[in-house]
Amino acid sequence: MASEQPEAKIKGAAVQDFYTWYAREFGEGRMIVVWNALSPAIVKEVGASYAQLLPFHWYRASAIHALMDETLRGFDDAERERIAREGARVVVAQTLRGLYRAIFKTLVSPSRYLRNANTVWKSFHDTGHLETWELGPTHHRSELIGWRAHHPFIERLNGYAGKEIYEAMGCQGVTFEQSRGRDRDGNWTYITETRWRS
Repeated sequence: MASEQPEAKIKGAAVQDFYTWYAREFGEGRMIVVWNALSPAIVKEVGASYAQLLPFHWYRASAIHALMDETLRGFDDAERERIAREGARVVVAQTLRGLYRAIFKTLVSPSRYLRNANTVWKSFHDTGHLETWELGPTHHRSELIGWRAHHPFIERLNGYAGKEIYEAMGCQGVTFEQSRGRDRDGNWTYITETRWRS
């Protein structure tokens, strides 16, 4: 009998800047409410406050998911979309100035981004493999296969982060669409199609 796979993990750097922004946006009181709603086991793992999230630490996906669920409690779909869009903008801006600046320097153009996107993904997630295609001079497609840490909000946050990366590379009028597919074993895959004008 095959042994069960270890739980997927997410690096703290994937969410640390998001929570720093979220605290500024919604206030320290909101952060106290979020952390007070977490189970003692989750608090033990992520720390007693958002300020204790460590960028180079790998957290269990279930801990990050529980944190995200509490973070979004009480917000409607439109507000969640705004939080994903604005949070991604801040996170990518911080990333491009901070720890992962050297990785971004290897991208510099959309075609290079396609070749290096999976390396960027692996910097933040220990499961999943990005396959990428250039469908035209201003149209890219990626499919994330084998991601065992899926969370709807994180998926949306990733979509907006991708948009911010393309814009940082100089692409104008960037839009993206997300959908799902199935791999050969019937597991979900996560598809993003990105387009821009020039």
